[in-house]
Amino acid sequence: MKRSIVLSLILAICCLLPFTASAEEWSDFFALNEETAIGYDEALASYQDTPNAIPAAARLANADSFIRHLPQGYDTIITGDGESTAVWTVDVPVTGLYELEITYFAQDGNEAKVQRRLTIDGIVPYEEANNICLYRRFVERASEIGRKNSIDDEVWARQDEIHLWQTVRAADGQGVYVDPLKFCLTAGRHEISLHYVDQPVTLGMLALVAPAVHPTYAEAAAGYAAQGLKAADKDVQIKFQAENSTWRSENVIRRESDADPMTEPRSGANRVLNVMGGWRWRLGNAAVAWDFDVPEDGLYAITLKVQQNNDAGMPSYRQIMVDGEIPFDELRLYSFPYSDQWYAETLHGADGEPYLFHLTKGTHTLTMTVKLGAIGEIMTRTEADTAYLSEIHREIVKITGTDPDYNYEYDLYRTMAGLSDQLLHLVDRLQESADLLASISNETTSMESNYRQIIDQMRFFAEDVDRIPRALSDMDNAQSNLGTYISSIEKCPLAVDYIVVHAPEAKVEITTSNFFQRMGVTVENFLASFYKDYDSVGLIVDENAPDEAEKTVLDVWIGRGTEWGEILKELADEDFTPKTGIVVNLHVLPSGQLATGSVNTILLRHSAGRGALGGLQPARRVRLPRSRGGFDPIRRF
Repeated sequence: MKRSIVLSLILAICCLLPFTASAEEWSDFFALNEETAIGYDEALASYQDTPNAIPAAARLANADSFIRHLPQGYDTIITGDGESTAVWTVDVPVTGLYELEITYFAQDGNEAKVQRRLTIDGIVPYEEANNICLYRRFVERASEIGRKNSIDDEVWARQDEIHLWQTVRAADGQGVYVDPLKFCLTAGRHEISLHYVDQPVTLGMLALVAPAVHPTYAEAAAGYAAQGLKAADKDVQIKFQAENSTWRSENVIRRESDADPMTEPRSGANRVLNVMGGWRWRLGNAAVAWDFDVPEDGLYAITLKVQQNNDAGMPSYRQIMVDGEIPFDELRLYSFPYSDQWYAETLHGADGEPYLFHLTKGTHTLTMTVKLGAIGEIMTRTEADTAYLSEIHREIVKITGTDPDYNYEYDLYRTMAGLSDQLLHLVDRLQESADLLASISNETTSMESNYRQIIDQMRFFAEDVDRIPRALSDMDNAQSNLGTYISSIEKCPLAVDYIVVHAPEAKVEITTSNFFQRMGVTVENFLASFYKDYDSVGLIVDENAPDEAEKTVLDVWIGRGTEWGEILKELADEDFTPKTGIVVNLHVLPSGQLATGSVNTILLRHSAGRGALGGLQPARRVRLPRSRGGFDPIRRF
């Protein structure tokens, strides 16, 4: 009886909830949250007969022709939690493909990227329009660059957001597609809306513009010759360290430490933050920019010392811009091949000849943005293959169940006519993905091997579909593995040591280490392990300074990684210590050492009377008597 009453109450509440909003509000909600069936690739295929808008026609659809829904006297739109949608109307003069140019000012938020959903005439044109990202800019605090802790390790400077107006073209949120998104608009009036997803922003101007057309390098070189441009003096070399970037688009991108003996500056037993990027600079659309000064007009080449050693065999792609523009078509997507060692990469074409850039005297900006390139195509293919295999698997399970009887004849030849052809079609699709993966990698990757293993499994099933019930778990694993591949390849890490802008004939020396030099660093670090306390996180405040000498010292253990410890230590030194007068000594231990067990570090050290005064994230079952130096509640401090 009680159960029926509870169920009745739940059903009544569920029935009443939808009516707490107006019919119009719920209609808008479902219209915006309805999944768009079409993807951008499919949309582009449907646009193939539609020409790009010509620049002259596109200029007619600039900001002056937008009718903004604003109170009188305002020329910008602020969207955030208070106002969820910004709407413009535009009269499109000519049917064609357009790109959307957005001028915006990111407001204070939680430092995440701004996200909006775009609709045209109330409809999301394709899935990628659900996530239009507008990025912020961050710069390191100059006063904190190069600071060191008490064990002489360089620590990371905090990053502050640069507040400024930016103009970008709408792109997909994952960096899968190299070019900005295209929108097919017919001649006439249209309504363009940006719906709030995350983070507040001030929108200044929207413009429909013609898709950018970049000259090839051959055309650019011909233009240099026609203008009579000459190479810079052969002695000109402008070298700048990559870690000293001008800005980056996300605050997770930062300078890192590399122990290679030939990185500049050298990092040995004590940590020096001497390179830019690496694993943290891997996600699509993440950008880093550097300013540099050119002493004279002329043609220059660009050489970078780089390393991509995170995904064996896989390249990393970057879109390269100079002064905010892509100089020529080949730099829309530039590949940096895999190598487990540092190497020099002079930007060059397929013939090996270096690209030349016309730079005038003065300051210029080099920007590199992550694009997935061919990896994005593989990811898109794999998503489609996973969905196709999932559909096949679902139809099989309808007949066999999730736990088939090995002794029962399911006769899939009859009950699922055409199953063998479906599997062979999947084999062909997977084969194309594996071949594409092989074409972009410089060695056989584990992912390619796994692809080919799944291909062999599907071909084995296609030869006799009655084998499937006895090996249904293999099909389950294949589907799971394909899903795992999608997330694993959605990254393009790259580390940069330094960059040299130089005359084409200049002799640029890029120093790389040999075996004996790397062995020397290994020996140096081994010797340092005898005197350097790697378990302690160094103080950023000086514990021995006169005003620090009388402060109480609190020893705390944490079962986290060193980076977690450094973050907590910095917070303690900057906030907790000044307010309380207590200096925190933070010790990093493997998480298992704070759990129960015969070799538990907490129990052993407290038994010896040498335990810490506090612990973060110890196992709940660890109980120490206060008489033996057990933990006090941390709030006591």
